[in-house]
Amino acid sequence: MTNFNQLLAQYAHAAPKLGPADAFPKDALRSDLKEMVERNGRYFLAIFILLVALLLLCIGVLARYFDEPAKAVALLAASGVSIPVVLRMMLRMWESKVRAESLLLLATSLDEKALRMVVKALAHPEASMAVAKS
Repeated sequence: MTNFNQLLAQYAHAAPKLGPADAFPKDALRSDLKEMVERNGRYFLAIFILLVALLLLCIGVLARYFDEPAKAVALLAASGVSIPVVLRMMLRMWESKVRAESLLLLATSLDEKALRMVVKALAHPEASMAVAKS
């Protein structure tokens, strides 16, 4: 599975050579971004369903063991560890999905030279910030 940063690095790091620059693979980038958006959407939905199931399970077990506080405390302790992990995974996937959708929108409207510069700037944000400050 390729994440957004790996995809950017793949397109930003073309081997340098003498002579005119090769055409930027705009169509391949758009295809890869569309695939990433669809895949992240499916993963996000699966994790969301997992989170809802986990919460429903916690509520069910808490209702079942309402008279036994020790079991309720153990359940809350276990879910307190797993729920933030699931939420962090969802946040990362959503962030990657939004970044890919934004670049996909730019890829449809920018010419190849501008798109190459955008991809390189996104792949190396620290270098872009240094150029902008000077």
